[in-house]
Amino acid sequence: MEQLRQLVAGKLSVALPATVTFHRPADARTSPSDLPTLDSVDMIKTEREVALLVSGKKVHPVPGPTGGIPFIGGYSEIYPDFMGNYDRLLRKYGHMVHVSYLGKSVYLTDDPDCAGVVLSEGEFYSKQIGENHPLFPFKMTLPNGLFTTDTSNPTWPISHKFMMTAMGVKAMRNYVRGMDHTAGQLVQRFNELLERGQTIEGFPWALRTAAQTIGEVAVGIDFKMLDSTESSIADIFRLINRNLEAAQSLFRKGRIYRAFPNPERREQRATGDQMVREAAQMERILRESKTEDMPYHQAAVSTTSLLDYMLHATDEEGRKMDVELVHETVITFLIAGQVTSSSALAWLWFCLATFPVQARKLYASLVAAGLTREKEITADELSKLDYLDWFIKEMQRLYNPAFQPTREAQKDVVMPGGFIVPKGSQVTVALHSVMVNPEHWKDPLRFDPDRWGTEEVRKRHKYAYIPFAAGGRSCIGFNFALQELKLLLARTVLNFQIENTTEGSVIYDPEFSLYRPLNFTMRLRKQTDPAEVRMDEETGPKKEELKIEAPTPVVGSKSLPRFWAVHASNNGTCEGMAGDAAAKARQLGFTDVQVVALRDSPLAEAKATAAVAAAPNFFVICVATYNGEPSDSALAFSEMLDAEMRSGNEARFAGINFCVFGAGNTQWGPTFQAFVSFFPEGDSTIS
Repeated sequence: MEQLRQLVAGKLSVALPATVTFHRPADARTSPSDLPTLDSVDMIKTEREVALLVSGKKVHPVPGPTGGIPFIGGYSEIYPDFMGNYDRLLRKYGHMVHVSYLGKSVYLTDDPDCAGVVLSEGEFYSKQIGENHPLFPFKMTLPNGLFTTDTSNPTWPISHKFMMTAMGVKAMRNYVRGMDHTAGQLVQRFNELLERGQTIEGFPWALRTAAQTIGEVAVGIDFKMLDSTESSIADIFRLINRNLEAAQSLFRKGRIYRAFPNPERREQRATGDQMVREAAQMERILRESKTEDMPYHQAAVSTTSLLDYMLHATDEEGRKMDVELVHETVITFLIAGQVTSSSALAWLWFCLATFPVQARKLYASLVAAGLTREKEITADELSKLDYLDWFIKEMQRLYNPAFQPTREAQKDVVMPGGFIVPKGSQVTVALHSVMVNPEHWKDPLRFDPDRWGTEEVRKRHKYAYIPFAAGGRSCIGFNFALQELKLLLARTVLNFQIENTTEGSVIYDPEFSLYRPLNFTMRLRKQTDPAEVRMDEETGPKKEELKIEAPTPVVGSKSLPRFWAVHASNNGTCEGMAGDAAAKARQLGFTDVQVVALRDSPLAEAKATAAVAAAPNFFVICVATYNGEPSDSALAFSEMLDAEMRSGNEARFAGINFCVFGAGNTQWGPTFQAFVSFFPEGDSTIS
């Protein structure tokens, strides 16, 4: 029977032969469950016709919503809340669902059996990044990037062979000390912020930390993003994030929009070219090092960075990676290394704040393992920290940054469940939906790291937990990511307790290519002294608290401040400028926009100024000069400022975010730059 199943499945393109069953045919209206089963070859031989079921069901097209506005189709079925909508659609229609919108088709699945088929590179599916693939806009910038190229591209097996070795467990052990150093820098900056009592924005700090780490590991450069609390993101990562934002917008708007000239594509080309130039410069600098060429297995544990490895590793035939391929691979790792790790780190901090019982248990487990705030953490120690590993796994199960690995059907294929997927279709594995599938997870929405120590989870379906995808095109950097996250999480917990200070619910960013918390803010407290940790109390389960369901972030956008377009001129010239600025602000998404004269603005009255300083507000001040002389309202404003200074109210404008635009002759600068002295240092920008 097994041979027969294999033969029939091969002829009919059934992905899993074990799902095929044979039955005596009946009227088409007969329920599949009522069809008599033919469970032996001899029984089948006696039949002139045989009915087939797949997973106990008749073969059928993938269901999904229909109708909608012509061409727009089911856009609103997916966007903006793609995480919530994926879950909703799969609960409504079953383990596979089909949505058409903006000229493209999307197939989704939350079934581990289907996920295993889709992600296994081979006869039925492959990573071919066509126009409907989420990564297609990224491929436009990096056609040969390790994560953004087709499996059929001749460059992929070359870069994959080299980089699999470079990202292996043995190679990653060489980077533990550097990663721990970065984690130590983060602790120093967090201590400074704690002493000031400052609230911390989770994702921006996670982005700086992850970018600093991948910068040192990938290209061997200290970008100094954690040297002080005022350090900023390095230029290469600003370019990367601008490129990512453009790519995400291009994917969301569809292939027809991409076919026309558009600002996102121009931005993508410009930033892509700059990224390649940056990578080439890094390569030229490193090529001057004294590292000798060596076999890639040796280079993986001997070179100082991934770029150093790529420049000097040779394969069995003595060949090296082409320079152009090195450039794209470096950029790919810089992108993936900072975007995914930063999102994951931000979610880990969110989990520490949201689940204090598990956070205390994690701290107790680190203390019990002999870790301290001062002592270096080794690779051997990391490998033995079970609860640390479980905590990260549970975060990934519920809040995994990557959420939609997608593969293309290479032929018409019958999936588990009897779903027919046409050749050329892009099928997305909805990772979050898979990893909270109640058919495979008990209490799926409960945050419970201890579940990973149970026999039930150890024996789970092979594809029920796939945070790094699976198959030949799974995430090649998972060893790097897990090692980095373990070190950063351990250092955070050894030094701090985290409190969630977000106003309202935490929301996720629908405009970003990965799942990240958009508005999560936190406050730090010093961690309890290790001597005060009661191991028996902290490691014991507290059932009433462990039953708390994990919060599900809703879709949202970070609220923009109130926009004030302020004007000051004698003849109304600057009122027009202010109106133009206000119109542009509305186009950019500002919803609360005010146009007002300087004399009538909140800046002109002390109580009103204090009120706007305490809330999110941004002022664009348009002023004029006449042969070097200020306008009448600006003169009055200057006199008011002088009076405030004489009365000792130097901090009158502390917390005000503003910029100034001038109209007039060349004397404008000397006239109005004098106002800067009235504002706290760092609060003003003169354009």
